[in-house]
Amino acid sequence: MIFLLAVSLFANAGLVAALLLRSRTAASGAAASVAGPGAIATAPAAAEKGGAGKAATTNLDIAAAAALKTLLSGDLEQLVANLRAAGFSPGMIRTIVTALLGEQYAARRRQMLANQTDVPFWKTGSTGSTYTPQQMAEMRAISREMQERMKALLGDDYYAMMDESRVYMRRQYGNLPVDKIEMLQRINSDYSELMRQVRQDSGGIMLPEDREKIALLEKEKRADIAALLTPAEFEEYDLRNSSTAMSLRANLTTFEPTEQEFRTLFKLQREFDEKYNPSMYGMPMTPEIMNERRNANLALKEQIKAALGDQRYAEYTRATDFSYRAASQIAQRLELPKENAVATYELQRNYQERLNAIRTDRQLSPAERTQMVQALAAEANQKVGELLTPRGLEAYKTSGGSWLRNLEMQGPSRAAGVPPVQDSRVILRGSGGGGGR
Repeated sequence: MIFLLAVSLFANAGLVAALLLRSRTAASGAAASVAGPGAIATAPAAAEKGGAGKAATTNLDIAAAAALKTLLSGDLEQLVANLRAAGFSPGMIRTIVTALLGEQYAARRRQMLANQTDVPFWKTGSTGSTYTPQQMAEMRAISREMQERMKALLGDDYYAMMDESRVYMRRQYGNLPVDKIEMLQRINSDYSELMRQVRQDSGGIMLPEDREKIALLEKEKRADIAALLTPAEFEEYDLRNSSTAMSLRANLTTFEPTEQEFRTLFKLQREFDEKYNPSMYGMPMTPEIMNERRNANLALKEQIKAALGDQRYAEYTRATDFSYRAASQIAQRLELPKENAVATYELQRNYQERLNAIRTDRQLSPAERTQMVQALAAEANQKVGELLTPRGLEAYKTSGGSWLRNLEMQGPSRAAGVPPVQDSRVILRGSGGGGGR
């Protein structure tokens, strides 16, 4: 689309020239307003014929040709100045310059890819990736060079963008100054590339030393960000961009926390994640650490309950349940009342309690136990189907209702004399359950 805009600009270069000349000379400005782009395009023919309009259009035609020559010469500094003088908006200037720079750097990209080896898709080791790691690094270098050139050309207008982009930046970075946002983007990009390289070199098998490298890079990245920002800015950045914050937002969609609730949950969860989140620090999950983690998870739940109060904590517990979120999404998709998802969650808890009671009743024979479990499964399917509709029931069983599938799978061998089932609710990593399962 940008390329087409540039082509359109070239095609109407006479109009651009007329706009540029409007502020230069009154005579030429008058000629531009009378003649218009069409007249400019036919000016050379009129000159050859020696028509009456020759004198009125000669100066304008010469100036238009000069402007077009400037446009096509690669002198982007002059082009930007001309476009500003003509009254083009910062966003329009940015779009035009982006298109022209893209054409200039496209030649470097083509040259870089000229000798690229075409690996057949059936060859062992072929990943289907278009670029090699070296080419990807070169592409990033070209992109950065292009951005630096853009900033040099446009100055403050470099940051002119659509409203939705500004909203996105505020959401991601808060009210940070633009220069700090740029540095944050550079830091994140650099470390992401280093981590990507570690994972690629591992071949998909992360050894302890690979996890240690990732952990070290993560710590160094956070140290660089902390050095760039004030403590208050770093806190606000973490609230928007940390893995803890992103997990909370994903897991609390049905909880709809207030800002203060989110800040409180974030603080408690971050303390847990910093010590027990293996994906962040590459910590191996030994039996001792897993036991310590379970105890810390229980303590975290009590802290959250104390902070939220009984009613909100009950809503929070429900919201962080994987099966409930699936039921909620299905209810929303099928335009069912929200209460139907809540009722499905309550059914889940009820049937799990009843199943445990059946399986631990020593007075039941294996045949009786099997029959009761099968009847329980049929009843649960019927009631969930009434709440979520038959279509929703099938979607629920494949997207989150594992407890219902497990109930259906209770055969004679499983129904007799085995320990009671555990609560099938799943607390995802980063949720209020502290990553416990």
